[in-house]
Amino acid sequence: PSVPILVEELNSDMPTRRRQAAQTLARIGPEAVDAAEPLVLRLEDPAEETSVKIACAEALKEMGPVLWPKKPEPMLAPASLDPPAEISATDREGPLASAIARRETRRIEYEDERRQQYYNDLQEYQRRLAIAQRAVDALSKLAMNL
Repeated sequence: PSVPILVEELNSDMPTRRRQAAQTLARIGPEAVDAAEPLVLRLEDPAEETSVKIACAEALKEMGPVLWPKKPEPMLAPASLDPPAEISATDREGPLASAIARRETRRIEYEDERRQQYYNDLQEYQRRLAIAQRAVDALSKLAMNL
């Protein structure tokens, strides 16, 4: 079964189906990391049956280190936006200036794309880190209640 289908099963009205879905996610292991948040939600649910919580805990354990996201590499500062040195005062209107301006425009667009990708990666990192921290909290509570 696919991970999205198993995630749907985690919301079943039947505890047996929720437990079986979690057990299947445990067998899938690290490739089921997209199911981490729904598994944590089951662990956090005070009304959830203990057998389902234990299966969810096992599934999270089987995900192992992939549950903890890797922090994105910091971006290097962009190059100066000053006019390139190769444009002399007399060349500011010529074909060389136009070519350099096009190159600089492409460079600035590329830097903007890199910044946006870094921002997106950082948001995903923060989202996954919050899920992992919630998992630790929920597992600790479960362990104290067993």
